[in-house]
Amino acid sequence: GANLALASRSKDLLDKLVNELSSSTNKICAYYCDVSDKTSVTECVKKVTKDFETIDIAILNSGVTLRSHSSITKSDIAENIFKVNTLSIHYFTEALLPVFKNNKQSFLIGVTSLADVRGFPGSGLYSASKAAASTLLECMRIELKKLNIKVLIVKPGFVKTPMTDKNEFLM
Repeated sequence: GANLALASRSKDLLDKLVNELSSSTNKICAYYCDVSDKTSVTECVKKVTKDFETIDIAILNSGVTLRSHSSITKSDIAENIFKVNTLSIHYFTEALLPVFKNNKQSFLIGVTSLADVRGFPGSGLYSASKAAASTLLECMRIELKKLNIKVLIVKPGFVKTPMTDKNEFLM
């Protein structure tokens, strides 16, 4: 029965999901958003706020990886991994703060990974970016508490996705 605003670079997949869920929720809309682009994030939050008037809960669940050795990976790939996995959290928080400050209570939920606890061969950039995301969210949890913004960190283990289908090890 909740209102849902869903955002992704894969808007066509979200549109299918909107059709599937439309009878089970009050209002549901799909938005294009490239989380690695601050302008795209800001515009997305503006559109959602315009369509829904407010945002009470934001679940930030972006992740990307490339199996390679972090020491030889080109820097543009490393930058993209960190933008999607870490900086996107900051982009959304910056865009959401004015909205959240007007609420009695808001929730910011960041999905990181259990891979944040140590480096794994071939996954150094992923692990490092998720560790940075977890630390950033932990700091935000403390700093935003005074504004009645609750920050939760979700750290799933391996989840079967097209991204993890490429893993060469037993999950």
